[in-house]
Amino acid sequence: MNLTSREPLAIRAAITAAITGLIHVLVVTGVLGIDADSEGAIAGAVDVVGALVLTLWSRASVTPVATLPPDVDEPRNPDAIPASELIARYGSE
Repeated sequence: MNLTSREPLAIRAAITAAITGLIHVLVVTGVLGIDADSEGAIAGAVDVVGALVLTLWSRASVTPVATLPPDVDEPRNPDAIPASELIARYGSE
């Protein structure tokens, strides 16, 4: 198993960070021709779009590493009151 299939989120986060960092450098050095007043807003937008891209790109690649046990609805503490009984007693809200 290679690193890209074992750690997809780490690899994609590094790629997204590198691209957003490059865009920041281009904005700060004036290569993109953006005035100083717009620089802060654009930097914030680049960060938000970068996080969004990372989330959408990586979501399908991340899977749980363990399955839930079949008794997942059972309380772990034998003295605990099950949620269904509490809802029946006190209502849902």
